[in-house]
Amino acid sequence: MILTANKANKINLFVRYLEVAGFVAIWMALGWLLRLDSDAYLLLGVPLLLLFQLVVRHRPVRQLWVRDPEQPLRFDWVAAVLSLVLMAVPAYLLFAFALPQRLWVDAGWALCALVGGGIAGWVLRNQRADALKRGLPSFIVAVLIGWALFIVAALLSGRSPMVALDRMPSVLIDLLKYFAVTFVLEEVAFRGALDSHIYPPSEKSTRIHAWVSAIFVSAVWGLWHWPIEALEPGQTVVELVALLLIVHTAIGVPSSFSWRQSGTLVLPALAHALIDAYSERRHVLEHD
Repeated sequence: MILTANKANKINLFVRYLEVAGFVAIWMALGWLLRLDSDAYLLLGVPLLLLFQLVVRHRPVRQLWVRDPEQPLRFDWVAAVLSLVLMAVPAYLLFAFALPQRLWVDAGWALCALVGGGIAGWVLRNQRADALKRGLPSFIVAVLIGWALFIVAALLSGRSPMVALDRMPSVLIDLLKYFAVTFVLEEVAFRGALDSHIYPPSEKSTRIHAWVSAIFVSAVWGLWHWPIEALEPGQTVVELVALLLIVHTAIGVPSSFSWRQSGTLVLPALAHALIDAYSERRHVLEHD
C-alpha cells in the first residue's frame, strides 16, 4: 500500500508539472496566434489564470497572494490606507492618461494595477513579520541578480547602467505601478499559481524537489516571454531562447523561494518591481 501511495503521489506530481507546462503553452500559443503586444499579452493572462486557479487547481483566489489557506486575513483601516496609497499611481494613469486618450490596452493595464494596488495593501497588512524575515535573503538575491544582469548588459552594449538623479522620481512611480500590477499580472501567475501548483504549501517535499520545482517554474516563465521578445540584429532564435531561460531562471528561483518562505506575494512582487523599475530607467544618461 505504501509503494502504491508513493507511486500515485509521483504520478499526481508529474500531472501537475504537465498542467503548468500546458497552461504556459496555451498562453504562448494565443499570444502568437493573436499577435498581441506585450501589454495585451499580459492582460490575456487574467482570464487564463482565473480558469487555472478555480477549474484546474480548485483553490480559492486568495491563495494567489497568500500561500497558507489557514492563515486568518483581516481588512482594517491600516489595510485600507495601504491600499489607497498603492492605488494612487494606477488611478492617475487610468483616469488622467489612458481613458481620456482612449488607449484601451493601456487602460486595461492601469485597471489591473488599480485592482492590484488594492489587493497589495490588503496582503501587505497581513504579512507576518517572522515570515517576511525568512524570505528576505532570497528576495535580496533575486533583486541583486536582476540588477547585475541589466548592469552587465548595459556595459556590454556600451551604455551607462546608471540612472540620472533627476529621473529618480520616475523610478519611484515605476516602482509603485509595477508593484501594484504584479498582484494581478505575471508574478501572481508564475509564483502565486504555478509555483504553488507543483510545490503546494500543504505537502511535505524534499530539498531536491524544492529546487527542481523552482527551476522548472522559472524556466517556463522565461519561455513565456518568447512571443513578445524581438530578435536583436544578428541574434538567432536559439540565442534568444537561451538568454530568456538563463535570465529568468536566475531571477525566478530566488523569487520562488521568497514566495514560499514569506508566505505572501509581497517580496516576489517587490523584487519584480525593483528590477523592472531599474530596467525601465537605466542608461537614460545617453538620452538627456
